[in-house]
Amino acid sequence: MVSVAGVAAAGVAAAVMRSRREPELASVHSIAEVPQRVSLRPVPCPVRPLQAAVSCMSAVAGARIGG
Repeated sequence: MVSVAGVAAAGVAAAVMRSRREPELASVHSIAEVPQRVSLRPVPCPVRPLQAAVSCMSAVAGARIGG
């Protein structure tokens, strides 16, 4: 019973810490989106007979550039 209470307390503490950091993470995400949009311009229209393809793999999940 004590171990269940300990796990529950740890879960509540983790949730409180996450909710406190959520606004900061949202701000960082919105700031980081500006250089992402500048760096990742759309692929130009194809010129026949040439075709272009683009792929961007990010090192961080959820980010389009970086790493």
